[in-house]
Amino acid sequence: MGDIALLTAALDLHLVRLIRGAMAGPAGADCSKEPKYEQRQVIHPEPRYEQRPVITPDPVYKRPQVITPDPKYVPAPLIGEAPQSDAGHCHTYKVEAPWNVLPWEKALPPEPVATSPRVKVVKVQPDMARRGAVLNILW
Repeated sequence: MGDIALLTAALDLHLVRLIRGAMAGPAGADCSKEPKYEQRQVIHPEPRYEQRPVITPDPVYKRPQVITPDPKYVPAPLIGEAPQSDAGHCHTYKVEAPWNVLPWEKALPPEPVATSPRVKVVKVQPDMARRGAVLNILW
C-alpha cells in the first residue's frame, strides 16, 4: 500500500514540475524585457485605371403606329359555298332529360344480388420468429 502512495506522489510532483516549466517559457528567456510589438506589413498596390467596356447597340427604327378614328369593316372573302342547312332536321336524344320524366314513371334499377364476403385464406404462415432479425443485428 505504501509503495503505491509513494509512486502516485512522485508522478504528481513530476506533473507539477512539467506544468511550471511550460509556464516559465524557454530556459534562457529574459522575462524582464518589454515585449516587442511590430506593426503589420502593409502593401500599397499601384492603382490601375482601365476603361470600362462600352456596348453600343445598333439603332432600331420602328414604324409609327397609325391610328384611324373610324375603322372600316371588310367582310372576309368566301372560299367555298356555305353548307346547306336543313330546316326540318331535328335532333333526337337517346337520354331523356330528368325534368321531363316523373320519378314514379321511371323504371327502378335491378337490386344487387347479396353475396357473402370473401374470406382471406392464408396459404403460408408468416415467419414471425425471423421478422426484424436484420434490425436487431444493426442495433
